[in-house]
Amino acid sequence: MVNFIIPGFYENFTLNVKLLELLKLHPELFRENIGVEAIYGVFPFNILDGGRNFGAYRHATVEEI
Repeated sequence: MVNFIIPGFYENFTLNVKLLELLKLHPELFRENIGVEAIYGVFPFNILDGGRNFGAYRHATVEEI
C-alpha cells in the first residue's frame, strides 16, 4: 500500500477535508492501495511549529484558530 503525507493543514484546510471526505465516501475514484497516512502543518503563530520552538512568535488566539 502507498501512503501519502499531505502538507498544509492550515493553508489547505478546506482542500484537505474535501479530499479526505471524497476518499472515504468514494474510494472507487482513487487507485487501489492508495491512502493518506498523515496531514501536517499548524495554525499560524503556533509556538511549536512542526516540533520546532519558535518562542519569538506571538501565540495564536482562540479566534485565529
